[in-house]
Amino acid sequence: MTQEGAVVPDHTTIAVAICTFKRNDLLTRLLEGLVVCAERIGARAAVGIVLVDDTPEGMARPVAAAFADRFELGLQFRISGRQNISLARNLAIETAMVMAERTVMTDDDCEPPPEWLEALLDAQLATQLLSAYDDARDPGAGTAKERKLH
Repeated sequence: MTQEGAVVPDHTTIAVAICTFKRNDLLTRLLEGLVVCAERIGARAAVGIVLVDDTPEGMARPVAAAFADRFELGLQFRISGRQNISLARNLAIETAMVMAERTVMTDDDCEPPPEWLEALLDAQLATQLLSAYDDARDPGAGTAKERKLH
């Protein structure tokens, strides 16, 4: 099947990579939003979460446990614990690349609109882009389809 000249797979997999550090309330809000995104795109993609906690004690473990069965591909919880965002992001990306065909990354303080994953997948399929940036932190910026993908 094609969409504007792009080959659209019947079903794909997407891993959402997230790094967190002592922000369980914001992380919970993000994961709740991602549940909605995953449900919306469920016919096109299975979604999983890679959550890397950068606290040595794994402060986000209770949040991870609460969402462990909410995503088709599951939720993988990792502890980086070195308080180094670069190392945490590397661990998140490495884990996500094993989980799914496609990887997206967001921050623990973002609130994705319901169409966020759908818009990113549509943009990738239409343009074959390899990387995109969408600031999901600004709910007033319009829908993901209205915001410019960089």
